[in-house]
Amino acid sequence: INVAELMKKVTTSHNNSGGVTILKYQLASEDLDALISVKSDEDVRHMLEEIDGYESAGIPRLRAFLFNA
Repeated sequence: INVAELMKKVTTSHNNSGGVTILKYQLASEDLDALISVKSDEDVRHMLEEIDGYESAGIPRLRAFLFNA
């Protein structure tokens, strides 16, 4: 999945009313002040790699956050 497809799915499921949606996620080892933004296809790839790594290690899933800009 690329960033455009992901954001389309996120905004559709989030019922966004035309505003810009920003997706960020938190690594299990980091605090909320270190959220990682998803802005590019490479960012999506990194996020999915983190999810795969957490699942194989038995660590809880990533926490994702949506912000309207």
